[in-house]
Amino acid sequence: MRELTIQEIKYVSGGAEWGEIGAGAALVGLAIGVAAVPGAIVLGTVGGTIALAGAVVSAYGGGVLIGDGFNDCTIFCEDDGGGS
Repeated sequence: MRELTIQEIKYVSGGAEWGEIGAGAALVGLAIGVAAVPGAIVLGTVGGTIALAGAVVSAYGGGVLIGDGFNDCTIFCEDDGGGS
């Protein structure tokens, strides 16, 4: 009987990384909050453009964290050739 590695234990136990998913959901919520404030983002102003860029970056980062939380590897993992 051999000992399992940490990666094998995570694979067998399955489930999601709920802390990572929660952090991603918080970033997406922040982006929605910034974009939903009426008058806060006026595309003709520098401040509005910066706020919009921050909302886009937050939404992207949140999406990456949520997707990674449901995946069994780390952010932007490489294919190990094992297939699955």
